[in-house]
Amino acid sequence: RRSRRAAALKSPYSSPAPSSRKIEFDCELELVSSGICQLKRISEAFDDAIMKEERNFNTNTSCTSLSRD
Repeated sequence: RRSRRAAALKSPYSSPAPSSRKIEFDCELELVSSGICQLKRISEAFDDAIMKEERNFNTNTSCTSLSRD
């Protein structure tokens, strides 16, 4: 009986987590959210750099092809 009860208490479907676990979960969630925001900013910076590089490449390619004609 005790092992069943212990297993039931560890189940994710058991009663709500104690407040200390909720606070810990909230902190971890905040860290994950912060990390996602940082990754989004880095991704946008890479996108901007790639688009700038592509514009420069296309501009240089256009000028080169015009001077060859």
